[in-house]
Amino acid sequence: MKSAFAVVFALFVQFQNVFCEYGSYRSYTFTRPIDLSFGIDDNTVHWDSSQKVSTSRSEIYLPDSTYKSFNKVCFPEHSGTHLDAPSYVTKNGRRVADIPIDSLIVSGIHVDVTNEVHGEPKFVLDEHHLRRWTETYGKIESKSVLLINFGWANRYWNRSAYMGYNENSRNFPGISIPAARWIVENPNIVGVGVDTPSVDVGHSNTFDVHRILTGANVYLLENVALNNTYLPARGFQLVVMPMKLTHGTGAPTRIIASPYCIGGAGLAKVSKFAIFVMFVASLLKAHVR
Repeated sequence: MKSAFAVVFALFVQFQNVFCEYGSYRSYTFTRPIDLSFGIDDNTVHWDSSQKVSTSRSEIYLPDSTYKSFNKVCFPEHSGTHLDAPSYVTKNGRRVADIPIDSLIVSGIHVDVTNEVHGEPKFVLDEHHLRRWTETYGKIESKSVLLINFGWANRYWNRSAYMGYNENSRNFPGISIPAARWIVENPNIVGVGVDTPSVDVGHSNTFDVHRILTGANVYLLENVALNNTYLPARGFQLVVMPMKLTHGTGAPTRIIASPYCIGGAGLAKVSKFAIFVMFVASLLKAHVR
């Protein structure tokens, strides 16, 4: 009987090791949570160059000599790394505060097309890029946010290069209409993030991708800090933390990516398997008796 338990336990340990390798896709460089958001300060990027972050600082000493300081900060909803709520361009869409918690703590999907973009501002992510990803890494079967890495975030602090200004028009990569339709056909994709100023291509005036995605209650993350990050294609968790503006059409957002093997859904799946192992062990014990 002791040997039977030993075999079952060995299977559990082996499964856990395999799962952790699968979860991180053997991305040993990704072992701790990382921040995928830019900080908000006077250099924060906005869609309209006339917009800016306004900060005033106060410092006081109380009668008992206690020091106290505080800032007064004013900024647009859609500042820096931010979330576009469906209500941004969809009249009856969810506002920021209406987005369910279980759509903000989700699996992460990383579609890295930097080697195809090669810094070309006219690049467009098409449906075939997404189909190729699923053919390589498998179907998207749990609530997920799709992160599109165009290799553009390294330009963030140079507004002209980031926006791709050319004769007063913006030029940077974006998502195609067919790709947006492919995304909304997968109900497990609850959000889409890009490392550019918009999910639409820079020169768009109609913002069709915004309308298609938010029309399906998919929220959008823009100006995501994917520079110098080494995310695997899948197998990690995202925690999306927008400022909870009750009537917000958007909000500055902090985004944290963490490996599943340190907890989250990965640990939950391993725990479910542990329950299964204990069930099998109890059957073996009953059989021996």
